[in-house]
Amino acid sequence: MKKTLITLLAMLLFVPVSCAKSVPDRMEASTVLLHMKISRIKDNKIGWGSCSGVYIKKNIILSAAHCVAFPEEEGIALKEIWIKNNDQQSEKAIVVKVDVAADLLLLYTPLEGTPVKFARRAVRGEECWVIGNPLGLRDIVTKGIVSQIKVAFKGEKATFIIVDATALPGNSGGVIADSRGHLIGILTRGTSLFGSFGASGLGIGVDLRTIREFLK
Repeated sequence: MKKTLITLLAMLLFVPVSCAKSVPDRMEASTVLLHMKISRIKDNKIGWGSCSGVYIKKNIILSAAHCVAFPEEEGIALKEIWIKNNDQQSEKAIVVKVDVAADLLLLYTPLEGTPVKFARRAVRGEECWVIGNPLGLRDIVTKGIVSQIKVAFKGEKATFIIVDATALPGNSGGVIADSRGHLIGILTRGTSLFGSFGASGLGIGVDLRTIREFLK
């Protein structure tokens, strides 16, 4: 009898560990890769860029506005936006709403995904994950903590959270998630000690307050 109880206890302790999915695994069906077809206005030369995004409804993706809206002085025009999901399916996307000042973007896609849940709030010091597609690589995860919340920069419409999870080119528009896999921010930029190809430091994300205002 004693041996049976010990065996059952061992099984109960083992099951949660073996069955539980990590935060990144749970979010694979919610995250997407964005490909932007762009042209240089002066000579119509075609190129491609990449960003990240996350489903907030089954056909609606939240991302960063700077992925599709380019300053006039850059001389770049957006041609098409393509979405690639975790099953390697690709479809064109349509801009639903864009707010350049808040750096937020909504896209419609016929590809359905699993909507991410929103956290009630971000807590300074809690663990977090940045999940996106830096350099065009799928579902790259970096982990850190929320370093600061309610950050305001002079002249910026949005307020931000700062995380110490590494952010790389292509992570823009990707989700910042808490330990339950709930959205606490959308990555808008990263810091670097030595330029875009140098050492990456903090990630800066548009916070929940700004996102909720945008979604109204």
